[in-house]
Amino acid sequence: MEHWLYIEPYVHIIARKSTVLLYNSVTRKFWQFNELPEISSIIHKLMDPDNGYVVKIDPDIMEHSQVKQFISNIRRKYLGDLLPVSDEANKPFNIFPAPIVKKKAPRELKHHLREISFHITDLPDNTTKSITDGFYQLGLGGISHREGFRLPVEKIHHIVQQVTSLKALTLNFSGIPYQDTEYLSLINQIAINYPFQLRVFATAERAYRFKRDQMPRDAQWVVFMVPDKKKETLECLEWMTKIESDQRNIEVQFIVRDTWEVDIALKLLSEYPVKHFLFKPYYNGHNIDFFFEQVFTGIEDIALARPGQNQVFSRKIMNDNDIGKINILPDGSVFANVNDPELGNVDNDSLAIMVEKEVTSGKSWFRNRTKVLPCSDCIYQFLCPPISNYELTLKRFNLCKIQD
Repeated sequence: MEHWLYIEPYVHIIARKSTVLLYNSVTRKFWQFNELPEISSIIHKLMDPDNGYVVKIDPDIMEHSQVKQFISNIRRKYLGDLLPVSDEANKPFNIFPAPIVKKKAPRELKHHLREISFHITDLPDNTTKSITDGFYQLGLGGISHREGFRLPVEKIHHIVQQVTSLKALTLNFSGIPYQDTEYLSLINQIAINYPFQLRVFATAERAYRFKRDQMPRDAQWVVFMVPDKKKETLECLEWMTKIESDQRNIEVQFIVRDTWEVDIALKLLSEYPVKHFLFKPYYNGHNIDFFFEQVFTGIEDIALARPGQNQVFSRKIMNDNDIGKINILPDGSVFANVNDPELGNVDNDSLAIMVEKEVTSGKSWFRNRTKVLPCSDCIYQFLCPPISNYELTLKRFNLCKIQD
């Protein structure tokens, strides 16, 4: 008797070379096996969207032991099932799990924009000098190498006026001179008038110099530092504990280059128990072993990631690290990701035009592992985390313990 074999629409199949992976986005578990000749045709028919995740299995095929075992595993793991072919019933209807991308959407910022970062000016100090390309690897707080430029308050205000109708929007600010109060006054006004989430970034050497009564209370303060025992570091941590006691939202980001700096950071936290902190590894060209241990992804990390259906869809088509984000540098230049080509300049282009450019022809928002080697040849491509600035900095996309 003929049967229909169908795969549940919450299951994702990928086959590369002789290996097949089926991922159940409900149970968050994957099944990996070698593709055998007896089941190869079935696998590839299931992967054809035109078949709708349903294929007919002939009785003689069903008799193969490998096919029987394959179907048994599918049913036992709740990945799919069999239905008898009936003269009275048509082929079962099913949905092939493929996301739909509409890149010709209306030029409305509310559909695309979720975060704007203003880098006001470069403020060199001991921290930024020790992480020379930190801005391009770690994001806000470093040096953009736009010497002599400062993003005027008026330009920031002009940008904000273009997004006043947005509700779920984050505004980041870095490079604020602590003696210049006009930027903090602007952030306070934004906090009063708009429902945006606000974050202010500063190095440890500069953060504790801000006067508490000038700090926007509704903004999160993000302080980044290289862990050491220098006077400025200790004074900043002491300042942070006092700020937290005043019910301020504050976070410290430790920039670490080796295990010794991780240990120093942990000791500092034991002495100055800041509630919110995270570690950001920094690649200095000589610490690839540290990165291999702390950043590279392994099979265990993939098994623990357990992405849901929506996450799998997004990883197939977009980059969750960059999607919806815009960076504005001191000279007014605008980037979706600062490692990619410029989208325009706030002096000449509206946000809507620059966002449309990124959606239709940009590199950042839709960069994913299906488009780069060796990830496109890997069965874990949509289970791995999105491509980050680390990959762009190291100029290799396989920061993993799987693909050589």
